[in-house]
Amino acid sequence: MPALRSLDISDNAIMDAGIRSIIPYFIWAVQKPYPLLDIKLNNCNLSCSGVADLLRSLSTLMEPLNTFSVAENDLGSVVAAPLAKFLTSSGVRKLNIEDVGLGTLGFQQLEDQIPKEMVLQCINISKNRGGIRAAYFISKLLMCAPNIAYIHAGGNIMPPESAEVIHDALIESQGKLEVLDLTGNIKLCQSDYTARLLEFEHRGQPFVIIPRPSSSSTPYDDDP
Repeated sequence: MPALRSLDISDNAIMDAGIRSIIPYFIWAVQKPYPLLDIKLNNCNLSCSGVADLLRSLSTLMEPLNTFSVAENDLGSVVAAPLAKFLTSSGVRKLNIEDVGLGTLGFQQLEDQIPKEMVLQCINISKNRGGIRAAYFISKLLMCAPNIAYIHAGGNIMPPESAEVIHDALIESQGKLEVLDLTGNIKLCQSDYTARLLEFEHRGQPFVIIPRPSSSSTPYDDDP
């Protein structure tokens, strides 16, 4: 399929051995006259080692990737460094790293290492248990990715003070944000800044989606 532009092999347990076996294809596919632009590898039983090898193979692209997704793979915080390098070289527009186990350390490393200028337009960092570091990473994104339109950050166990961090970043940034999804971070409802987040609008409508106070008595985020 020499004209293939989008490949989705999600929900196949190919593991690291499987992804390494098709890396030669990816190297060819991203350099052909009509290069591969969308790669989705969700829930493929991949580890950081396999994904890091793939990210390194995508360092030379004919065109910037439109979509790259490795959601729902247990990659851990160590994937932050290869991801930051990938963001520097790939020019990817849509990145999905939902539920990959970044944790607070992974978010801090991403915050420290992502490039100062990115063309990123959409990112999903949900369900990574990032706490306050997830809020600081969002703040950094708003500064470094002026075209970012969608940020999905639900289920990161953000403490109440995260609302102030995000509020101040939205005040400072002059971006094009259309959706900032913070659902599943129930403790944000304990902050006085949560209501202020609803004051930010896109085309006359609030673009920050926050958890409802009425759900504060239910289990939050991905905790049992």
